[in-house]
Amino acid sequence: MFLTEAINRWGVFVSGCLIWIPIAVWILAIIHMWVGGDIESPFAVSAILVGIAIIVFTVRPPVDWLSPVLFGATIVTMVMFWPIRRLALEHELKEIDVDRLERALDACEARPDNAASKLAAAEMLFKYGQLGHAIAMADTALAGANPAHFRKELAALAQWRAVAQRAASPVSACIQCGLTNPAGTIRCSRCEAPVLLDSVRGRVVKGNLMRKLITAWAVGTLVVVGVPTVFAYLGKQPILAALGILGIAGAAIVIGIRGRVLET
Repeated sequence: MFLTEAINRWGVFVSGCLIWIPIAVWILAIIHMWVGGDIESPFAVSAILVGIAIIVFTVRPPVDWLSPVLFGATIVTMVMFWPIRRLALEHELKEIDVDRLERALDACEARPDNAASKLAAAEMLFKYGQLGHAIAMADTALAGANPAHFRKELAALAQWRAVAQRAASPVSACIQCGLTNPAGTIRCSRCEAPVLLDSVRGRVVKGNLMRKLITAWAVGTLVVVGVPTVFAYLGKQPILAALGILGIAGAAIVIGIRGRVLET
């Protein structure tokens, strides 16, 4: 009887069948991040329970229109999730490179004749488009170097010079005060800011970006899925519907604070 009823309500039938696919991907992704330490246990468990609840509400909705709405909302949130996760991973990789650059520059300041540290810093600067600084650092590191021993490094330096000739501005200004320092300057001559480090780091979000972006995605999911669900169940009772919306808003605020989305 249920099957016959579901077929007659084709929107519920189709959405109820298809919802298992994105929710399965959802739960597997959450478990993967949970095991990898990207998210905390309470968040992971809550996200899995939300996914299961969406399946229940989609398969057995109180009103027919809720099923395709929940299915569409789930697809939208899943589509949003993957670019958010990719952006967070790219940020984390950049933070690793920034740490490597910082250690190399600290070594350069401690020992100005440290050619290995200068070359390491130059490679990182070139990777992130700071051509003028990279060339200046490599120049000082390879000054008087034996071509037989540094063939690879000298070839890379020649390639960098060719790229720099096509660049509009091979040296970036200090992020803190705007002064354009000579290429290869580790600290700004005006404000003492770490020019080379800032040129790679840029104005990045402080803290755990992965946590912030995933939290933002969770808040969006809560709103996109929760609001139509409240109206489906409580639409005929305005007071209870308003309380439900307030509850969703409160939960979104708590999740945002917990995930430090507004932290700079």
